[in-house]
Amino acid sequence: MREREKPWSYYPEDEGSGTEPELDPNFLREYWQFRIDQKDDPRQVRVDGKVYWLGPDYASTPKQHKGFAGQEFRLRFFDGREVTTHDLWLNGEIPKEYREELPDNAVFLDREGREVDFWGHRKDGVDERAKESKESIEKWLAGVERRREELKRQPWLPKWQWKKQRGIP
Repeated sequence: MREREKPWSYYPEDEGSGTEPELDPNFLREYWQFRIDQKDDPRQVRVDGKVYWLGPDYASTPKQHKGFAGQEFRLRFFDGREVTTHDLWLNGEIPKEYREELPDNAVFLDREGREVDFWGHRKDGVDERAKESKESIEKWLAGVERRREELKRQPWLPKWQWKKQRGIP
């Protein structure tokens, strides 16, 4: 029985050097041609120049066996479908030479149905989480500043007197 040809080519000088093997250009061409052949499959997702694949998303499948460890993703396809999945697999960034043949076909959504990037950041530039974080930091800093002012008004006391004044043993 003949050994299957590997999808990458090893060079003898790289053996044991710790460097990654170089991918065979024929493999890459065939890989992306396969993605182009599948472009009308409803399970193929293309967002921001990357190709993803919708897995079967069985509830009985453990999270560690799902794409992105079972994280929830919401998608709106340009044909109108909306999908929520816990089994999304990244297939890679589309090389420039194949982008015309594999245009985007969906966008990611947040829980409110607004368009977001892969990481969940809103594309319109408004990010509630960042805004809330900034407000909480400002509130904390205002409290620190208020406490500093209180301390400036109080006469300085040695540590033992300060503790005694506050009832600390």
